[in-house]
Amino acid sequence: AEEREFVAQAHQLALKLVKLLDEILDVARIENRSNELEIQPLQLTAIIEEIAHLTQTVAANRSIKIQVSPADPEVYILADPHWLRAVLLNLVDICIPKMEAGSITISSQTSFDTEAVDIFFDVPLPIDTWSEPLDAMQFEQQIGDTAVDNKTLSAGFKLLLNQTVLELMQAKLSFLPIPSDADVAQNTRIQVTIPLVIPEVEFLE
Repeated sequence: AEEREFVAQAHQLALKLVKLLDEILDVARIENRSNELEIQPLQLTAIIEEIAHLTQTVAANRSIKIQVSPADPEVYILADPHWLRAVLLNLVDICIPKMEAGSITISSQTSFDTEAVDIFFDVPLPIDTWSEPLDAMQFEQQIGDTAVDNKTLSAGFKLLLNQTVLELMQAKLSFLPIPSDADVAQNTRIQVTIPLVIPEVEFLE
C-alpha cells in the first residue's frame, strides 16, 4: 500500500511537470515566431465577463466570490484572444489557492492619454505574498528541481509565463499594494495593462 501511494504521488508529479513543460514550450514557440500571435480588437467587457464566468465555480467551492465592476462596452483592447484569456485565468487560479475566504474584484480603467487599458484584480492578500517574477537564471535552476509541485514554485512559473506572453502582446503585468486601515491586512492589486484600440467600423459591423 505504501509503495502504491509513492507511485501515485510520482505519477501526479510527472503530470504536473508535463503540463508545465507544455506551457513553457508554447511560450517559447511564440517567442521564436513559430506560432504567431493573432492580435486583434477585443471587447473589454466581454473578456472580463468571460473570465468571471469561467472562475465562479472554482472560487465558490472555496467560499470565494468573484465580483465584477461593469466595463464600458465601447472600449476595445488589442490582444490575442486565446493567450489573453489564458493569462487572466491563470492570475485568478494563482490567487484562489492562497485565499481562505473573501472576494476577488475585477475592474478596469481606460486611459485615452496613454492609449492603454488597465484590468485590475483586487485580492485580500498582502503584497509580500507575491515574490518577484523569476528571472531566466532562476527559471533554469528551478525547472529541474524535484519540488516542482510546491505551490510557490508553481505560482512563480505561471507568473513568469504570464509576464512573457503579455510582453509579446505589448502589455504589462504589475503588482501594487492597496492602502487599507491599520487593523486590516494590506490587499494587493494585480494590474494588467493592455493597449487600447479604436476598431474600424467594418470590424464592429
